[in-house]
Amino acid sequence: MMYYGFHILGFIASLCYLYWVFPKYKVNRLRGFCLAACTYLTAYALMLVLFWMITGNFGGQNVIRVFLFLPLILWLYANTFGVDYKKSLDFAAPVLCIAQAFGKIGCTISGCCESWLEVTWGVYNPYTETRLFPVQIAEGITALVIAIAVILIAARKDFRADGSTMAWMWVMFGPTRVVWEFFRETEKLFWGLSELSLWSIALSIAGVLWLILYKKQGFVKGFSIFYRTMGEKATVISLAILPSCRYNK
Repeated sequence: MMYYGFHILGFIASLCYLYWVFPKYKVNRLRGFCLAACTYLTAYALMLVLFWMITGNFGGQNVIRVFLFLPLILWLYANTFGVDYKKSLDFAAPVLCIAQAFGKIGCTISGCCESWLEVTWGVYNPYTETRLFPVQIAEGITALVIAIAVILIAARKDFRADGSTMAWMWVMFGPTRVVWEFFRETEKLFWGLSELSLWSIALSIAGVLWLILYKKQGFVKGFSIFYRTMGEKATVISLAILPSCRYNK
């Protein structure tokens, strides 16, 4: 119950942020909230589908698998509700991290997404009756710091709402998630990397590639090249990892 409670709090905190930031981007609040709600529901459904495709099970919840698809989801609903697409990428970037930060508090209390590393000063896990390295707290704090960093990027006087803050969020979130994934009790595929580590690495590469192409080609052309390239690479990666992955929260 506490797990879902903190996820709901994360959703409420995200809505509060959006209520505050919509005027800055000159976005109608009603249209913006409609976009946010539809994006959330679609991303949640996609998260469950991806989990089922990879593991053959139902119910797994991990947003890292959905991050690469969010620009496409936002594009669909930005056009549907008449919201500038580039602006939607910018104001959505910190929302993901805010929700993640609250969600990890729920993970800590419920004892899921735990670490394998036993430490005397760690968080008590009722299932294993041991004290474990608080990797959930570390992930939550990291997500909150990234959210603040992205908000500060958008707060610069010379900032243009061009969608690039989503790419910056990917660049920051991906590598940190790879680091914390080493400490999580997940099935490791090779070199200490889990399936979620591979998604995080892909996210990091995608963010860097997006920023490079954006600088060279501009937003529209650079973005189309980015997705065409990532689509080709994602197909190869998926065919490689799908047969070998099992349940992974």
